[in-house]
Amino acid sequence: LYICSLFITMSTIGYGFFFKKIANLNLNSNNLGLTGIFGLFFLSILSSYSHLFFAHNYLHNILIIFLGLFFLLFYIKKLSINFFSEFKYILIIFSLIFIFLIISKTNEDFPYYHLPNTIQFAQQKLQFGLGNLNHGFKHISSLFLLMSLNYLPYFEVYLFNLTNFLFYLFLIL
Repeated sequence: LYICSLFITMSTIGYGFFFKKIANLNLNSNNLGLTGIFGLFFLSILSSYSHLFFAHNYLHNILIIFLGLFFLLFYIKKLSINFFSEFKYILIIFSLIFIFLIISKTNEDFPYYHLPNTIQFAQQKLQFGLGNLNHGFKHISSLFLLMSLNYLPYFEVYLFNLTNFLFYLFLIL
């Protein structure tokens, strides 16, 4: 769980570098926390559009993670960032607050509509008429779409709260 969460974190930072490049954000700072926030923003947009055509299943999500890791390695080389000096800070903070992810309590309404919506996004592409089944399906949240990108083999639904953890981690950084 720890290693997989670390790979997803690094992948998100890779998407942040990619977003900074395509949005032409010439920020002088290589703050990895801000880059991670940009990565979450870009992944939110990407998941919103990809859900129209594909389910966020295992294959889709593994491809997304590896593409983010590729972006990370590409931009570290291209921008000649001393990533490994900053990586130790990410690793220390990530390790210290990873316990929060494990012992955290989910929202009271998590089983009511957070979990069913996220599982629906992970297992099915866009479907119409689900609002008749459950009130929670009437509201599509970009957070649920972003959480569905963490649906991976072996872990399945146990990484859904990693998205909230990443917001917290990047705000600390």
